[in-house]
Amino acid sequence: MSLYKRPFGAGSMVAAAAVGMAVLVFGVSSLRAEANSAPPPPPPLPVSVIEADYDAGLSVEDLYPGIVAARRETSLGFERAGRLDALSVDVGDRVRVGDVLARLDTRALDAQILAADAQTAEAAAQTALAEDTQARQSQLLERGHISRQRFDEVVTSTRAAQARQNAAAAAADALRVQRDLSVLTAPFDGVITARLADEGAIAQPGQPLLELVEAGALEVRVGLPRQAASGLEPG
Repeated sequence: MSLYKRPFGAGSMVAAAAVGMAVLVFGVSSLRAEANSAPPPPPPLPVSVIEADYDAGLSVEDLYPGIVAARRETSLGFERAGRLDALSVDVGDRVRVGDVLARLDTRALDAQILAADAQTAEAAAQTALAEDTQARQSQLLERGHISRQRFDEVVTSTRAAQARQNAAAAAADALRVQRDLSVLTAPFDGVITARLADEGAIAQPGQPLLELVEAGALEVRVGLPRQAASGLEPG
């Protein structure tokens, strides 16, 4: 049995093209129909336009964080080392400028001052003797009983005695300064806010023992940006 194959000629091609064109036209028509069936967009909202006018009397307030603190606050301690003999204030106590707050033990220092005073007195006696000797030797020099060299030696001895007396007096004064530094006083009126040691403790130079905050005088500390700070004036 033989199969018959119909040749695909020009007529068949025209028919296929016609079918494709019909499908394309149908698709475009469907898209247009869907587009025409979509709801219209909403109308634009009305907007009122107001022209801004500059008002020279308008003021704008800026707020900046800050803190209220005492104008002065300090840590108090001794300039010299020593055993804490007395601490007469506690937290919350109000003090006045010059009030004694604490003391160091000065018994050893007092003994050193007595010894220094004794050395000063001895040096003063030697100076007086040297000055009297120089006065007598001066008379002998005028009479020609001693040489100039001998008199110069006496003058040198007198000056050495005076120097020893001055050194002894300076040493005694230095010890008295140390004794004065053994007393801690309030530098201004205020309130004790911290007590950091007790009697019997060994205090070191510069070690904080008390915290003092000035009473009554307060100040406001506010951090400002550079632009705002540049426009401020004192008062």
